[in-house]
Amino acid sequence: MKKFFIITLMTGTLKLFCQSSSHGIALNVGDTYINTNAGYAGIEYAYRINPHRGCGLDLGVGTYYGSFNNNFKFIPESHLTLSYGIFLGEYSMTPHNINPSLGIHFLNVVRLKVGYSWEKGNENRGMKGITFGINCLFGSSGFYDILK
Repeated sequence: MKKFFIITLMTGTLKLFCQSSSHGIALNVGDTYINTNAGYAGIEYAYRINPHRGCGLDLGVGTYYGSFNNNFKFIPESHLTLSYGIFLGEYSMTPHNINPSLGIHFLNVVRLKVGYSWEKGNENRGMKGITFGINCLFGSSGFYDILK
């Protein structure tokens, strides 16, 4: 009975929180250059702090896929993106690298970004250096910024 009460309380609080904000989920697909071309696929949750100004916080998880050191691999990734206006900053991590980046976005539909990747650990995965990326996001209406 106690578990049921806690789950009901949490669900009600989450529903109330979601009604008072703009939020959504999107499929994130793209191409990234990290010393080699790699595809990207993942999902992303967006909390739009002020959708009229393009201000929001996004949390995403996904995978890079491509040839790293002449071996085809899937590498899991998670990232946190802060956007304001058309500008964005992103902090991305995989088990093999850390990649902060800056860029621009268009209504949170298309993102162009550039950054620098540092490898973690002693293994050479070929994921060090300047990075470039383009991503397209396909999601619910609450995910996107509002055009004035």
